[in-house]
Amino acid sequence: MSNVRKAEYRDVESLLVIEKLCFNQAYYSRMTPRQFYRHLSSPNALLLVVEDDSGTVQGYALGFLHGKRKALRFYSLAVAPDAQRGEYGKQLFGAIEQRAQEMGLGVQCEVREDNEKLINRYTKLGYRKYKTVRDYYPDGAACIKMVKEFL
Repeated sequence: MSNVRKAEYRDVESLLVIEKLCFNQAYYSRMTPRQFYRHLSSPNALLLVVEDDSGTVQGYALGFLHGKRKALRFYSLAVAPDAQRGEYGKQLFGAIEQRAQEMGLGVQCEVREDNEKLINRYTKLGYRKYKTVRDYYPDGAACIKMVKEFL
């Protein structure tokens, strides 16, 4: 049975390993130890981890709260490659949505324009496109901004 919980300082080393395994720097900027520590201490960041039965961190999800916005900005989700194709990603994303909904917020996310699989997944979950930002990612790819509002 897996467990989703708020991340703690002791998790940073595991998060850095997952980050390195999951994100190719040609396409995405990887987070640094300093960034993870800053997110852990920030009241405006929601950093969650999922653990497997043995208590090993297998993934994380990160979202940001911005004072006047009516949506939590879902920033990143990563699951260790050998733990993918299971439920960890769904559990993390569901927990982000649940926390946002509990706060009376929607969820806003960003997706590479060439990631049709993820765009379709978000669309099926009730997200709608509202903006395209050209030259957004390190390789020049565009970003599609999407939002889901909870009633």
